[in-house]
Amino acid sequence: MRSRTLGVDGPVVTCVGCGEVSLARAAARGIAARDVEAALGEAIERGVTIVEVADEEAAQRLVGETVRSLRARDRVVVACHVPAQLKLAKPVEAALRALRLEPPGLWLLDGELPPEVAGAARDLEHAGKIPAALEFYRVIVARFRNTEQGRVAAERIRALAK
Repeated sequence: MRSRTLGVDGPVVTCVGCGEVSLARAAARGIAARDVEAALGEAIERGVTIVEVADEEAAQRLVGETVRSLRARDRVVVACHVPAQLKLAKPVEAALRALRLEPPGLWLLDGELPPEVAGAARDLEHAGKIPAALEFYRVIVARFRNTEQGRVAAERIRALAK
């Protein structure tokens, strides 16, 4: 399976991953949580090393339990969605409690990116709850490359790099 490095010197993950695990979307499509869990487990057993999880406590719990039950903490990167907000610590800490894993290798901000979130990211980095804030913003720039959010994130990278 082909792989890529996340960020500049981040973990190596498979090019094919589990797209946003969302129990709400699965239920809307008539898919039971146990079927989502079985598909996730099978994907990890077949070598998938990146799992994206929605900003849903139940989905985060399911992903965390599946990764732990397969003893895959050391080889699976969890990309966790959280809402972009000034009080970033609250959703990050809630996701960490639900996942019950080491801090995920990747946090994805959903929504508008307030410029002040750089300070919140730095605080979370110092507390060991997110990976380096600088990499955090590089991911955001890549995701929102030609948008106002990408421009703001690029400014934050320059500020954090000082």
